[in-house]
Amino acid sequence: MGWLETSGDTDVYAPHTSAGFAAPPVKSVQLFFNGMFAKQGWRKARREGTRAKLAQLKAEHQAAGSAR
Repeated sequence: MGWLETSGDTDVYAPHTSAGFAAPPVKSVQLFFNGMFAKQGWRKARREGTRAKLAQLKAEHQAAGSAR
């Protein structure tokens, strides 16, 4: 698990920290913030064109694989 950032010709995969994760004692608080952060992430990815960039990288990778 982690996240992928694409900027120009650079792709950075950032795994979750080794320090771990501590959930709050009230599950509804955790669920609310998880949903809020997920929605913000989707909006940011859409604005930055992340899906199109990942599709392009996949196509380039497949083309390089078939050229071998």
